[in-house]
Amino acid sequence: MQRIYERLERLERGNERHTAILDEHSRRLEALEGLPSALAAINQAIGRLEAKIEAQKQFSGLVQAVVWLLLGGVLAAGFELLKR
Repeated sequence: MQRIYERLERLERGNERHTAILDEHSRRLEALEGLPSALAAINQAIGRLEAKIEAQKQFSGLVQAVVWLLLGGVLAAGFELLKR
């Protein structure tokens, strides 16, 4: 009779371990199910960042062109003053 109780206890402990393992697998699967939507959100954020970077590049180019125009105007005015 003692052996039967020992076997039942071992069986119960094994069952508890299996339940814990199954619970952990279920938790991990639930986390994986949310992964596609998280990746889609990351992809959208990357797209927005790329658009912002492109806009900043264009603005930087515009600022550079204005600076060169102003510098050219200042140089031209300086040469005109030196001619006089």
